[in-house]
Amino acid sequence: MHPVRESLLYLIGEDREAFDRAFLYFQKIDFEPFNGYLSMEPGLIEFLEPAHSLFSTALATNRTISTLQLLDRYDLSKYFDLVVSASDVQFPKPHPEIILRIISTFGVSPGQVLYIGDSKVDEAAALASGVLFAGYKNPLLTADLHINHFQELNSLFPNSSRHAWESQ
Repeated sequence: MHPVRESLLYLIGEDREAFDRAFLYFQKIDFEPFNGYLSMEPGLIEFLEPAHSLFSTALATNRTISTLQLLDRYDLSKYFDLVVSASDVQFPKPHPEIILRIISTFGVSPGQVLYIGDSKVDEAAALASGVLFAGYKNPLLTADLHINHFQELNSLFPNSSRHAWESQ
């Protein structure tokens, strides 16, 4: 959930030379073998298809170089109008810069944005940017609503009772 620089600093400490070596090593890692161990959340595609057809959609992530590779592996790129990763901003989450960039790009107000996240980092970024926050599978988060499955958001879509996930 934390950006790589912050994670490495936590693991390595203040040794700048060791940090620089570790960061250089990280930039050369091929994450593809690891991506095969990941799986999509149930109902994600069934949520993204109508969401993308009705709304502007964006991904805000603290991932860096593995983001696009992961989206391509699972054929998810087509569902996002904008992808903003920690590599694209000066201050990654929990700083609100990623979300504020999305708001600015789409020309909307914070109250028109629903941000779905599962961590304290997401919670802090949502709170700092003033967007509506849906806490995903984490009831300990302070959120405008809590969901455990993407189908719980189907009320956002016209004729939502006809979506495929409801027949499963």
